[in-house]
Amino acid sequence: MLVKDSYYYIFYKFYRFLQLSPLTKGNTKFKAVLFLIIVESWMAFSLINYYDILFSKKRGTISSSLTISLIAAIWIIKWFFFIRNDNWRNYVEKFDKWPKAKNRRGTLIVILIVLLLLINFIVSFYLNPLSND
Repeated sequence: MLVKDSYYYIFYKFYRFLQLSPLTKGNTKFKAVLFLIIVESWMAFSLINYYDILFSKKRGTISSSLTISLIAAIWIIKWFFFIRNDNWRNYVEKFDKWPKAKNRRGTLIVILIVLLLLINFIVSFYLNPLSND
């Protein structure tokens, strides 16, 4: 249950962040899900890069099927948690009721997680750069 709540909390933070600006208002659910897809893709591509490094694979051998599988898994997770029902609304209401101090701490944790995933993504491409072959 903790993992599910944590996942919805990250969505909640993206959702609320996007509602702050008049430029990003409108279909905020879709945009927050898109942010989740981007962050999860960073993680997926990092894993693929590390797999290629560890097993001395050249890009295109295992990466293409692994990439398709990971992207499919990301989309299935999005469908399960956000598209097939509106449970996310209950979580938004739940997290809105949290004390401000708890939400501030959660915001810092989410920012840290996103930054770590971005840094990990960049490092993985530094260690396993794209080739021109």
